[in-house]
Amino acid sequence: MSIALSVIVAETISRAAFPNWREYHNGRFIVRAVQPGFLPFLMGKPGFDGYFAHNSGDFRHRIRINEAGHRNDMPVTAADGRVWVVGDSFSFGWGHDRERIFSSLIERQTGLPTYNVASPGTDVCGYQALVARTRSAGAPSAVIVGLFAENDLQLYRCRQTDPAPHPPAEGIRLKLLLTEYSALYNIAAVRAKSSTYVLDLLYTLGVIAEPHRLLNKLSQNPLSAEVASTVDALAELHTIAGPQSKFAVALIPARFEVRDGHPVF
Repeated sequence: MSIALSVIVAETISRAAFPNWREYHNGRFIVRAVQPGFLPFLMGKPGFDGYFAHNSGDFRHRIRINEAGHRNDMPVTAADGRVWVVGDSFSFGWGHDRERIFSSLIERQTGLPTYNVASPGTDVCGYQALVARTRSAGAPSAVIVGLFAENDLQLYRCRQTDPAPHPPAEGIRLKLLLTEYSALYNIAAVRAKSSTYVLDLLYTLGVIAEPHRLLNKLSQNPLSAEVASTVDALAELHTIAGPQSKFAVALIPARFEVRDGHPVF
């Protein structure tokens, strides 16, 4: 009882002393959605306007989501005839203000009107659902897909029906719950990640995973089944967007390609 009371007191003090603690929870602006005929996917929370910060201290920026779940100030009806930028957290602009994300840079540097159709945590199946959802408001003049080589290359089955959900591992689930509900945990995480010595100890003990690790178990063949499946999924994405629209894929290199020269990538 003493321990429980101490935790409650510490949590109460933490919430009062650190009022922005909720900013570290990305579930505030990302929601799970369903588009008929597609797998469930992640998208922006319609109408969200607030700040998101990384508990490593890398960034804190404002995120505004329109009524359609996109990172745009303009309504989804304005997407018709624009260049759609599609992708995951890279294209969404994770860690950056609106002025520095792909769609904003393209529009500013080329003069072409753009519209951001991207969401963190998605893959090519999610891109298909996002584009299909947006197509109800119009058609793009062109589509640019930000394809992240590190985790977008995989075997796709985008038209499965009623897929069995894969709940996160217990450790990850606990971390998500603590991030969402505990100011004390968030303060501890911020302080821990600000110390190289603490991080090294946590890595050694296996409490947290090394940040630079291969996310997918890709085969060693550069022309692997994963690549072929990804190409097929992208071709289907082009069909959903409208075969008449111009279509480009911008390959975002994996950190293992840039840092390590990994032969797969």
